[in-house]
Amino acid sequence: MLIFATLYVSMAAFNFGYDTSLFASIQGMLSFTDEFGTYNPHQKRTVIPPYLSSIMNSTPFLGKLIGTLISSPIMERFGRKSALLAIAFISIVGTLLQCTSYNVIQYTVGRILCYLGTGITISVVPAYQSEASPAELRGALGATLQLWIGVGQVLGSVITNATQAMPGREAWLIPTGLQFILPVLLIVGYPFIPESPRYLLAKERKEEALAALIRLRPSNTNPEDVEYELELISTTNQAHGKGPWRDLFKGTALRRTIIAVGVMMGQQITGQTFVGQYSVVFYQAQGITNPSPYLLGVIGTTTSLVASLLVSVIIDSFGRRKILLVGSIMIAIWLFIFAAAGSIVDPTQVQKNVMITANMLFGKSYGMSWAPLSYVVMAEVASGRLRDKTVNLATSVSVIMTFLVSFTLPYLLNAPYANLQSKVGYLYGSLSIVTFFFAYFFVPELKNRSLEEVDEIFESGISARKSGSYVAKGVGKKITEAENLEVVVDQKAEDAYDSDRKL
Repeated sequence: MLIFATLYVSMAAFNFGYDTSLFASIQGMLSFTDEFGTYNPHQKRTVIPPYLSSIMNSTPFLGKLIGTLISSPIMERFGRKSALLAIAFISIVGTLLQCTSYNVIQYTVGRILCYLGTGITISVVPAYQSEASPAELRGALGATLQLWIGVGQVLGSVITNATQAMPGREAWLIPTGLQFILPVLLIVGYPFIPESPRYLLAKERKEEALAALIRLRPSNTNPEDVEYELELISTTNQAHGKGPWRDLFKGTALRRTIIAVGVMMGQQITGQTFVGQYSVVFYQAQGITNPSPYLLGVIGTTTSLVASLLVSVIIDSFGRRKILLVGSIMIAIWLFIFAAAGSIVDPTQVQKNVMITANMLFGKSYGMSWAPLSYVVMAEVASGRLRDKTVNLATSVSVIMTFLVSFTLPYLLNAPYANLQSKVGYLYGSLSIVTFFFAYFFVPELKNRSLEEVDEIFESGISARKSGSYVAKGVGKKITEAENLEVVVDQKAEDAYDSDRKL
């Protein structure tokens, strides 16, 4: 049930990845640009002009921002699970608006609504997964959020590559309408997953929490072991309660807030928006026709998906810090190569191929590092009493950064504005180096530790660089052992006795 539940909730991110590839492709389709764009004499075809491209690519992130802002009260009042229904119904309405649109405004409003659901998704899913998963699997299961985004991106690229030559509106209408499938699946699967046990404990619904935790642990697990784990978690919940917004910036919580916000900002300032949203139209502007820009989109998204699959396997063995640090360096290298190759006047086909390859490898490096790990680190560094608010703040800042990057990229790329073209790689490559130093000095190693053990690490004040060697001694360590089924009966009895005495 644990794997099904975490895969199910993270599936809510599928449409975000799908839409990213979908719009990246259809904004280059003649049937779409003939309806919504203007004629460009340089390219000798209709295109979406830079100002309109900026609006259509960036304004949906305003909806995503609203989604992140309302996610915290939704999670606190209705729970993590109930938020999935909101995501599903919002997505249905947004997709319906897109499919029935004959003007830019209605189409964009539809995307804004779909992104509102995405904003809720990127807050709810990491919170649920971190609270439901045992320490030894939290990284791998948390990475499934990016995995579903990757699956959506691949299918979006494949489908638009298949429909782009169709005459008329069907070329973009068919792939747009397929967005109805995901919310229907969310509604169908909703009754079969449990609520987050830690959320239920926070609401003093202990019997429901126990039932949920039993369902989330292996079927052959001794019920007494699950009860013991729940008692330990309950003890920490009673000790801490819930905190107000101002507590995010006090004491050890400030450090945790900086890390959560920092990793989510780092996810965006690497320039991934260029690959995700503008690669097809960029290849078209460069005169690249063989292979087709749409086929390149399929190759690029598939490469990123393979990277996401690989990182989900290694994240709990290699750890968060190493992957983030190596990822930052590799991202910077490929971006600098991309910029250098694309800066050559009248490049040969070989030089164009170097630029394309560097762009693909950038996507792979990003997909193996900052793309999935940002969500994992954000959720696990947050304390239980402030998790909803920490995730809310971090995802909101991330969305604002995405909006700024999406809004400015058309002006950075195209004439008559900055006209940097591939030289944007120098900008984002430099920012990727900044993410390396942030990860080195701020991000601790939290692999194979329970959320309560993470609390102990931050309370100890140990530096990020030494966190991997920290040996926990409190309740957090016992919860880690309980989650990993390493507890002996005598120790459980002793701990239960000590817990009762303290209470």
